[in-house]
Formats: sequence, structure tokens, C-alpha cells
Amino acid sequence: MSSQIIRRTVAVITLLALMPLGGCTPAFNAAPPLVSPSTIGHQITLADLKEDMQSYFVFYSAPVYNPSAILFIPGGNRELAIPDQRWRRVTDRKKLEDLVRRMRDRYWQYPRARLRALLAPPRPRDGKRPFLGYVYSGASTSARPHPDIAGSFLIRWIPEQRRHEFFKDRGFFGDD
Repeated sequence: MSSQIIRRTVAVITLLALMPLGGCTPAFNAAPPLVSPSTIGHQITLADLKEDMQSYFVFYSAPVYNPSAILFIPGGNRELAIPDQRWRRVTDRKKLEDLVRRMRDRYWQYPRARLRALLAPPRPRDGKRPFLGYVYSGASTSARPHPDIAGSFLIRWIPEQRRHEFFKDRGFFGDD
């Protein structure tokens, strides 16, 4: 009787030890939603996007005084990429310049903001990942299938990036 208990216990422990290896493999191999534009063959800079602003739908995330991200959706992708309700539209070039300046002036933010391409999750039928737009941010976002519009993706907003608690009241940045 005790040998049966030991065998069953060993079988259960072995099963529990092997399940994460097989069951979590797709999660570990998942492609990141944000990649360098050059990874997908796009040679573009933030200056290029600002210069050609009229060809994009431009949005920012978080309060205007502390923006966390700027999203550029190409004009042809407007039906494919739909920002969450909390993204705010930018139509004025001066406002865009101000948002970029505010993000660049946040020397305390880690990681620093950079331009990346946003890709949709892989399509089940062919595994391809549609290009949705560009994100200028130090944080990450992702897109998921839109619950109401078939074939479209909802782009999650990026919450306000606050200063890390480690630097508070330490006089490190001279703001005491």
C-alpha cells in the first residue's frame, strides 16, 4: 500500500514538473508587440514622423503635462488600429513638439523614450503580424483584437510614468 502511494506521488510530482515546460512554451516564445522599426524594414525617425504628421493619426497617452507615449497610426491603418478611449488626439504640430519636448526633458525616466513599431498579435491562419503604427515611449503597450469590430485591433493606453520612489526626498535631482 505504501509503494502505491509513493508511485502515485512520484507520478503527480513528475506531471506537475513537466506541465510548465510544455504548457508555457508559447508564452515564452511570444514575439514582443513593440520592435525597432528597422526590424520590420522601416527606416524612419521621430523627426520624420513629426515632419510628415499629416499622414498619420497622432495620439498621446496620460496627462498633457506628463505624457507617457505618443502613438502614430498611418492613415491607411485607421480601421485596423483603434486606440483605447484614453488616448487623446493631437492635430496641432506645436502641441506635438511640446509633447515630445516634455518626454525628452524627463531625464529621471527609465527607460528613456524611443521610437518603436507596434505589431498586432500573430494571425491564427498564417502567423503574420500586421503593422499598426509607431509608439514613442519608454514604456510598453500592446494591441489585442477589438471586441466589437472584426479584423481591428484595440491599442492599449500607457499610463502616466511617475518618478521612481527611490529618488524621492534624496536630493538626487535637486528638487528638495
